[in-house]
Amino acid sequence: MDKIEIPYIDISKVLGEFSLPGIDLKALIEARQRDLDALTKANRLAVDGMRAVADKQAELLQAVIGELGSKIKELTAKGVPSAKTTELARQTIEKGIAAMRDVAEAAAQPQSAAVEVISTRVSESIAEIRQLLERK
Repeated sequence: MDKIEIPYIDISKVLGEFSLPGIDLKALIEARQRDLDALTKANRLAVDGMRAVADKQAELLQAVIGELGSKIKELTAKGVPSAKTTELARQTIEKGIAAMRDVAEAAAQPQSAAVEVISTRVSESIAEIRQLLERK
């Protein structure tokens, strides 16, 4: 599949040709660039966090299934009653679910970091807009 090439447009150069009294277009463009940078960083944090959680949950699920399978084989080979096998399976599954819950709770940390990045940038953006308006 061919890559689509998007032409680069230097928006600051284009907007630099326009002049609005009392508005610093360069500062406005730089502020919006910082907004985009913050969003990019927040998205990267969120995606990395989700990827780490998915990897860890898959690893845990695979370990639980492997452990459960080996225990069931071992117990059925020894002729252990099915009630004990069922109880062992229940305990193993609960252990896996608890581990996955811990991973999901840990996933909240990257999401919090992403929200913090956006919140910080929103506050900065509001301060920048006020500063631009005060220059008039």
